[in-house]
Amino acid sequence: MNQSNFSTPSAKDLNKMDQEISALKERAKISKIKAQESFETQVRAVEDQFDLVSKKVDRLGQKADMASGEMKRGLSEAWGKLRDSFNKASQYLH
Repeated sequence: MNQSNFSTPSAKDLNKMDQEISALKERAKISKIKAQESFETQVRAVEDQFDLVSKKVDRLGQKADMASGEMKRGLSEAWGKLRDSFNKASQYLH
């Protein structure tokens, strides 16, 4: 085989590659932080919606005798939003 087909890296090439690897690691670290922050934001939103649904369930239980269709619709809507938010957050992990 002809030796001209082979390329050996110089010290300069190795140094440049080392710098590129370091930059890539830093980008990965930043991406990981951003992904974590985004996920935590989604989880907080799901928790907030859960709290809202829980409060509506408590109010509905307290006013069971007087529960109107409007309150039940509101609870149903809040529950649907909670499920949607949870599903979106779950998909984010996959």
